[in-house]
Amino acid sequence: EGGKTPPNQHQLAIEMFFIILGIGVAVCDGKEIPIQAGDSLLVPPTGIHAIRNTGPGRLYALCIMIPNENFAELIRSGIPVPLDEEDLRVLRGARPTALLGTQGDPVGIPLVFAQRQQTAD
Repeated sequence: EGGKTPPNQHQLAIEMFFIILGIGVAVCDGKEIPIQAGDSLLVPPTGIHAIRNTGPGRLYALCIMIPNENFAELIRSGIPVPLDEEDLRVLRGARPTALLGTQGDPVGIPLVFAQRQQTAD
């Protein structure tokens, strides 16, 4: 659906993305690589990076940043978007082994970053 993150970088933090559903492109320091469900991406500190959704549907990823470097505060300061049925379906079906392309038992709901644009009513 064409969503993307703005190019950004972190001074100390390592950022990890685990692609849960969808396809896109990850860019880090000018290098572009295609990403899809099952892929993982590790961005080193100071790497200028962005993720762009290139597929016909949404792009969902689990994102982890260590140390925090204000990531949690950035997410909390954003515009809340209610979860719709597709979001809930993806969250309910998310399994840690699904990140590796196999089925596993549900272990709870991960923090999921959905690359989508909010539509006006």
